[in-house]
Amino acid sequence: MDDDLPWARYEKDRLPRGWGWPLTRSTVEELLREQEVVVDELHFGMPLLPADLSRVWLVSARIPGNAVSPLRMPSVDTRRSRPWLLVRALSPEARRAVPAEVVRAEVVATIAWIAATLSSGDARLASDHSRSSWWDGERAVSRGD
Repeated sequence: MDDDLPWARYEKDRLPRGWGWPLTRSTVEELLREQEVVVDELHFGMPLLPADLSRVWLVSARIPGNAVSPLRMPSVDTRRSRPWLLVRALSPEARRAVPAEVVRAEVVATIAWIAATLSSGDARLASDHSRSSWWDGERAVSRGD
């Protein structure tokens, strides 16, 4: 990991022709720095479901719980939660349909959710937490805990 970057690992999927990223890596880096959030992994990835303008996936985050369990492998670092952030690629149709400012706002809200969850205390961090945002054809929708 480059100590200057707000992530430990970075991955970027190859995109089919016409697909694109809603934000650049440097923009996401800036947004992470603004909220002083460091993630274990930043991943720019393809949506898992077929492209459909009724649900365009925008961004997801997950914070695995850090409770010690006899079911976990001994090599797993259970001393801290390790959040990851996933920015989804957009199809050509989705790039035309979803306003850029909506995607940015959802990434900002997701990073704020990571920051709030990480600062919420050991009892909350003992269990897994996740948040996802998508465009439903008219507005952004978010779900998470």
